[in-house]
Amino acid sequence: MDSSRRSSELKDAWSEELLALGDNVPAIESSLRDAQAVVRLHASKLNAHNIAASLPVEVLEYILLETRLCGTEDDPRFQDDWPLVTQVCHHWRRVGLAYTRLWTDIDVQVHGIPFCKEMLLRVGTRPFALNARAKEDLEFLSSYCLRERIWRQLLKLELHYDAQMAFAGSVLDIMFSHSQTDSPSVLQSLTLTSEVPRNLHWSSVRSMVPNLQTLHLSYVYPTGVAPPAFPRLTTITLTNTVVSTSDGVPGFLRLLRAMPTIETVTIANCSFTPHVSEVKVVLPRSMKCVEFKAFDSWHVHQVRALSLLMEQATGDRKFSVWNIGDDTDIHDLFAEVREAYERGNAVREILIEFRGWSYLDIRIEFCAGARDQDSQPLCIYFERVYSQHWIIFCSSLDGIDMRDVTLRVVSEDATPATYSATFNALAELQRLAVSTIYVTGAFACTAATYLFIALHMDVDEGYVDSGPTPLAFAALRDIAIGNYDHPSTDTPQDGHDIAQCSTNVDESAFHLLWYARTRRIRAMEPLRTVALPEMLLSKPWVDELNELVEEEVVSYELYTGLEGDEEGRSCRAIVLWRPLFRNAVWALWMPRFLVFAPIIGVLGLRLTRSL
Repeated sequence: MDSSRRSSELKDAWSEELLALGDNVPAIESSLRDAQAVVRLHASKLNAHNIAASLPVEVLEYILLETRLCGTEDDPRFQDDWPLVTQVCHHWRRVGLAYTRLWTDIDVQVHGIPFCKEMLLRVGTRPFALNARAKEDLEFLSSYCLRERIWRQLLKLELHYDAQMAFAGSVLDIMFSHSQTDSPSVLQSLTLTSEVPRNLHWSSVRSMVPNLQTLHLSYVYPTGVAPPAFPRLTTITLTNTVVSTSDGVPGFLRLLRAMPTIETVTIANCSFTPHVSEVKVVLPRSMKCVEFKAFDSWHVHQVRALSLLMEQATGDRKFSVWNIGDDTDIHDLFAEVREAYERGNAVREILIEFRGWSYLDIRIEFCAGARDQDSQPLCIYFERVYSQHWIIFCSSLDGIDMRDVTLRVVSEDATPATYSATFNALAELQRLAVSTIYVTGAFACTAATYLFIALHMDVDEGYVDSGPTPLAFAALRDIAIGNYDHPSTDTPQDGHDIAQCSTNVDESAFHLLWYARTRRIRAMEPLRTVALPEMLLSKPWVDELNELVEEEVVSYELYTGLEGDEEGRSCRAIVLWRPLFRNAVWALWMPRFLVFAPIIGVLGLRLTRSL
């Protein structure tokens, strides 16, 4: 058959050929194969001009993977439809069938049991992950085709229990019953969640422990004799469960001692009552993050009781509280900073980030010791600190040495005004003896306004009227205001557009001038450097400020861009110390020049006459 002929002509030609062949079955089959070859040839010619059908394999794999990942737990419809995307054409189907990442992530709730069985067949001997419901998907979980692969191929398991499931461990016992060797399971990640609190005997997960790296339990309370060690466990998350030690059941602190490689710990809304035999655990220096979460006032005290028995020297230590009342006592929670300080840690940096309406995030970074240069420094985080608790946090810092400490104020999503309309949040930090203050973020303009106002406020009683009252930030040497792009919209935040924001900065700059002048009048160390955005360097008040600082007012880019660079530091030193060099030259050489000036003049006159 001639492939250059039109489709209608090919159809008529093949019909005539079939009539001529009659009942000759072998000849008809041969003619059918020829017709299929012609069709494929025509399709390939058409696809040569089809961009979608000629996409590279790497691009198609990315498209298919993004289609599978864009579904969510609340809206999984895209996850349901991703197999249909592979049916666009033969090329897409071939790439989809060959891309193992699509078939090795088996979600029974999304795809259904029949399709998941087909996925198992395509998995072959490759490792895979499984997400299923213990009761609804029991037929699939107990099937032979799955059980024979679990022991050697299952790397990640997420199992969800409903309220009617009686025994949590029975499903795991069935799934991992197909053991052909004495070697442990290859499972690396285990997530068990339940709708209601339930017990799980450690014997049901004992075979998974040797290679387990990640463990997440939600509303699941392990009982019985625990494994002696978790040799490879790096991440553990416990949510809405009991972590106390009871008769015959080891608590979380005792289990923690059996985790030599642990790096990340998350305790969310768990109940804890210290046992009489409980001993404080010193966390290993490999620890990267310990996070405590409390979703109501009662769990705040549970979290605090547990944190007191977990001593940490490196890594991040996070506290996040939600839905707590105004009367909740969180003094003990903020006492974490003082306790870390009293263990010999020196505060290096405090970061305040305004996040939204009435809450902000806080980070306190401590210096690593001389022997711990390779380890991560200790950082304590307080997330979602509400305005009613801000004063409590500030008072918890009293008495802590803040010399050479950097205060960073980040106003990216909100401003001090959105945090509290009743008081200036930055004024509550006046007692800190920090040496450097940074103000950055899209709303740095507004935050800088509140900072300048706070500089002029009395540490204790509002605005300064008269008398030698203490100055805010007594040890302050450097102020750096970052570039900002305060959005100019129809409904700008805090009622300020970019023009209004600049006006506010100009007005509040008089407080900064007063502060710099007062430091000199009181014979205090003057401000050393003030760094401003380029748009503010041309303001009239900058010239006066330049005379009041020890070095010079510079641009924020110069201050931060050359910071930490040896050559940059020397260049920056020349720029900033230029006024001092000028004064030194004037004081040292000008008196000597005046002495010899008459002699030089006489010699010049005689030389002129001789010529």
